[in-house]
Amino acid sequence: MVKYVPSILTISNFIAGISAILFASHGYIFYAVMMILMGMLFDCFDGYSARLLNVCSPIGKELDSLADVVTFGVAPMIIHFAVNGMGFWTILSMFAFSIGAIVRLARFNVAQSQLNYFIGLPVPAAALVALLIVQILPSILCGLVIVVLGGLMVSNIHVKKLGHAKEEIEV
Repeated sequence: MVKYVPSILTISNFIAGISAILFASHGYIFYAVMMILMGMLFDCFDGYSARLLNVCSPIGKELDSLADVVTFGVAPMIIHFAVNGMGFWTILSMFAFSIGAIVRLARFNVAQSQLNYFIGLPVPAAALVALLIVQILPSILCGLVIVVLGGLMVSNIHVKKLGHAKEEIEV
């Protein structure tokens, strides 16, 4: 039964993402943000628990990325839409960010999961920044920053993985 803990955490991340979308679509922005933050906690511990329990698997990696697309790629953009409405920059930035997230996660699964650094801004980090700016910036500026976040996710910048802080990484 213990071997299912990582998958339970991954599915909990997915459920948190779906819940965030539902809350945001009904105007409950605070609860939507809380669900995404809960998803981040689940996401932090699913991979860690899989390695700790020695139950890493290709399907687990794929499930994790699919849950991350919902919780960190789509749900923050539904919040963005709920807060900023149906403007050009809102719609453009929603697509740019969500596309950046799916490309970033696919690229990670294919080529990067064994590296001690990330190539491109990690999707949860981009989601966290997006959640913050949606609350404080005017909609046009918010949309522009979110487009940039979408680009950073698929960029070639190197970002240290947590837990690898002592290792040197070339930029």
